[in-house]
Amino acid sequence: MKGKFLLSVSILAVFSLSLFAQMQKNKGYPTANPDLRSEFVNPPKGYGNIPFYWWSGDKLNKERLKEQLEILLQSATDGFSVSYIHTDPEVDSVFNKNGYGLLGRTSPGDPPVFSEDWWNIWNWFSEECAHWGLGVGLDDYTIGWSGNGYYPDELDTMSVFQNYQGKLVIDSYSVNKGELFTCRLPERFLSAVTWPGRIDLSGYIHGKELKWKAPQTENYKIYVIHTENSYVLHPLHGKKLVEVYFDRFYHRMDSLSREGMNYFFQDELSYPINMLSWSDDFPQEFQRRKGYDVIPYLSALKEYIGAVTPKIRLDYADVLISLAEERYFEPIYEVKKNDSLVGILLSPPYQLDITPYMKEGNDKMEILVYSTLANHYQTIPTPPYRGDPKAGLLGPVNLLIE
Repeated sequence: MKGKFLLSVSILAVFSLSLFAQMQKNKGYPTANPDLRSEFVNPPKGYGNIPFYWWSGDKLNKERLKEQLEILLQSATDGFSVSYIHTDPEVDSVFNKNGYGLLGRTSPGDPPVFSEDWWNIWNWFSEECAHWGLGVGLDDYTIGWSGNGYYPDELDTMSVFQNYQGKLVIDSYSVNKGELFTCRLPERFLSAVTWPGRIDLSGYIHGKELKWKAPQTENYKIYVIHTENSYVLHPLHGKKLVEVYFDRFYHRMDSLSREGMNYFFQDELSYPINMLSWSDDFPQEFQRRKGYDVIPYLSALKEYIGAVTPKIRLDYADVLISLAEERYFEPIYEVKKNDSLVGILLSPPYQLDITPYMKEGNDKMEILVYSTLANHYQTIPTPPYRGDPKAGLLGPVNLLIE
């Protein structure tokens, strides 16, 4: 086999997570160079309505679903976002007595979502959509809430995430000049420091108690910092999410049904990252990326500690978002060739040399599109913004032969 094979992709993905996109045509994706005026007047196939398609209520019936498909084919419908409602904890008190997610437990439908019968219907429905040139995706509304018994709860109970210290708690105390300050240290204590002056109080700790007498010169603030459980920035968070959710569709769907499913819709991304998110290796990662120790300056995340405060917050946010992208949102693109991982595309030009992976005969190529934090980067003055903030898959996947 001679020549060079380049895989070229145009991607604009944010929170509409596209799966098996290389097999899709006219499923709601914009063209690379649209004629906006003419296409606005006569929108091409793929720009139609994508309604929420609620599968709660009556028992799912293939005949009825097919009848609805035939009706909607006559309208400007180009796909479906299958969704599940939630119950009302006050009205459905018995159903919700053992707990629930944000606003109530998922009404699981009949057959229940993710049951064997459900997977059978999902495969059939997705294949039907592919046959008629429609797209279909799953909405994570209610099923993506912790406490509803689905994949977020699987993540919560994984042993690898138990007791992972991923959240900072910063307590502050005012101390007058000359005053003796005493404090029993919390569990999982991280550091104690005073401002002004950035005085490290680790030398004043005896057992579990901190004792420090403020100098007579001025008043001080003491910051005692400890950590709590959270796995938001755990290095395996994103990989485990792919295992318990996205990969299951790949393994449970056959080749025909995959042609219909072309996205996941995340109604409200359940990724509770904030400025106090932390990881076991955050100090080392911060030192490597920014060149200084962040521990003495963590109090800047809670209160103003002087002119250095904006820099600390910006640097912290930059490392935080970078770790989130690397650990949760990667792979934005995982490109697989004949079941081998070829590469991950994080930024333009979204092109990979796949020549070493080509073989004689039939080749299989798979592209998984997850998400990007491009929009977050626009809020960070440093470093320069990376990536396009718009959403969607832009144009086809091309195989270039040189």
